Amino acid sequence: MEGDGEHSVIYNAENEDPELIESEAVDENEILVNQNKIFNHESEDDEDEDEANDEKPLLGSTSKKNSSPKEKKKIATTKMSALLHDEEIKISKKRWLMLFIFSLNTLMNGVLMVGLSPVTNLVSKHYNQSPTLIEWSTNIFLFLYIWFAIPASYLTNKFGIRKTLILTCCLNVLSTVFHMPGYHSNRFFYYFVGQIPAAISYSFVLQMPSQISACWFPVNERASSTAIGAFMNTFGVALAYLQSTNIVTEQITEVNIEDDVKSLFLFQMVIAVLVAIITIAFFIEKPDNPPSTINKTTFDPNFFESIKILMKDYNFVMLSQTFGVCTGILYTLAVLINPLITAKFPVGHVKMIGWLGFTFLMISYASSSIFAIWIDKFSSYRTISILLNICSFWVWLLFTVFFLETNDFTILFFLFTILGFVGLPYSYLGLEHAVEVTYPIPESTSSVFILMVSNLYTFIFVLAFGEMINSRYLYLTCYSFLFLYGVSSTLAIITKTELKRKKAELKQKLGEF
Repeated sequence: MEGDGEHSVIYNAENEDPELIESEAVDENEILVNQNKIFNHESEDDEDEDEANDEKPLLGSTSKKNSSPKEKKKIATTKMSALLHDEEIKISKKRWLMLFIFSLNTLMNGVLMVGLSPVTNLVSKHYNQSPTLIEWSTNIFLFLYIWFAIPASYLTNKFGIRKTLILTCCLNVLSTVFHMPGYHSNRFFYYFVGQIPAAISYSFVLQMPSQISACWFPVNERASSTAIGAFMNTFGVALAYLQSTNIVTEQITEVNIEDDVKSLFLFQMVIAVLVAIITIAFFIEKPDNPPSTINKTTFDPNFFESIKILMKDYNFVMLSQTFGVCTGILYTLAVLINPLITAKFPVGHVKMIGWLGFTFLMISYASSSIFAIWIDKFSSYRTISILLNICSFWVWLLFTVFFLETNDFTILFFLFTILGFVGLPYSYLGLEHAVEVTYPIPESTSSVFILMVSNLYTFIFVLAFGEMINSRYLYLTCYSFLFLYGVSSTLAIITKTELKRKKAELKQKLGEF
C-alpha cells in the first residue's frame, strides 16, 4: 500500500475495496469516523502537551500551539501510513518459494490423478478392462476425498502444513512405486491399487492453497496465490493429458503399448522422488513474522464447533452448492474428454484429444490470473462468480449445438477451450471466496466443505455421464450439462457475500493505530 499523507489512507479505505460497500461489510462512514477518532485523539494529546508547556516553558522549546489542524491531521495520517507500511515490510521473501514447492506436489498429484484416463480407448484394450473401470482409476480420488477430507483438514490443523505436505509427497512416491509392475497387460490390479495412496494425498493437497496463502501472503496477494496453488493441480492434469497421449500412442502390436506404459510409469516415479526430496529439504512451516495484522487474530475453536458454525451459515451453504455444481461439471468434462470426443470421432484423434485437454486446462491460467488480480484489487467475489457461471452456460450451449449438429472438430476445439477460459477460474477463486465469507473459521475447515461438495458432485457426474456417453446418449448428456450450468448460475445470483475477513483486516489496522 503506497501513498503520501492522508491520501494513502483514503485510497486504501475507499478505492481499493468497492464491493465492501456493495456487500455492506464495511460502511464508508465507519471508515471516516475511525479516521476522525484517530485525528481527534491526536488533537487531544497535543492540547494536553500544549497546556503542560504553558505551565512549564522550557528554554528553546517549540510550542505546538502554532500547529494548524491540517498539520495535526497530516501527522496522524502519516503515522497510520507508517503503521501499515511496517506490516508490509514483514512479508517474507520466501513466500513464493513455499508456494512453488507446494505447487510441485499438487502438480504431481494431478498427474497421478488422471493417469491413463486420456488414453482410455487404448489401455482398456491393453488391460482387457472396460472403459468404466479405467475411469474409476480417476474416480477413486473423488470417492476417497469425500471420506478423507475432514480427517485431512483436522490433521493439517493439528500437525501443521510442513508435516502434512511431507506426508502427501511420500504418498505420491508410494503410488508410483505400485504403478511400476502394473505396466504388464495382466497386472492392472497393481496400477489400480497404486492410485489409492495418491488419492489420499489428494485429500490433503486440494485444500492447502488457501492455508498457504493465509500463512505466507498479505491480504492483497491472497486471491492470486490461492488461485496459483489451486491451479497447479489442474496444471498437473493438463500435463498428464499431453504426457499420456504422446507416450502411449496407437500401436500396431501389444508389445509396443506395454513399453509405452512402462516408460510413462518410470518417468512419473522419477519426478515424484525428486519432488519429495525438494519438499523435505526446503519447505518451511511458517514465516518468522505474520504477513498481515489479521494473522495475529486468535480464533481457535474446536474443530467440530467450526463445522457447526459453517453448517448454520446460509450464505456459505449456498456458496458451496454453487461451487460444487460448477466445479463438478468442469472436472467431469476433464475426466470424460476422451470418451466424449471418441463417441463423435472414433478414429485418429487420440493426440488431438490430449492437446484439447491440455489447452482446456491451461487457458484457465491466463483467465485466473486476470480475475485474481481484479479480486485482489476490488474484492468483487460475487460479481466474478455470477459472470463466470453465466458465461459458462452460454459457451456450453454453443458447444452443444455444434457438437450435436456438425462434424467440425476445429470449432469444437475452440469452443471447449473458451469454456476452460471462462469456467475453470471459478474452481480456484471460489476457495478464496469461501475463506473470505467464513472468517474467522480456519481456512482448512472452510475450504474442505466446498471441496467435499464439489468432489461429491464430480463423483456422481462422472458415474452418471460416463454411463450415458458409453451408451451413446449424447443429446441427453449435453443438455443435462446445460441444465446444471443453469442451476449453478441461478445459485450464484441468489447467494449473498459478506466480506468478513476484509472488514476485520481494516478494523484491526485502525484499532492498532
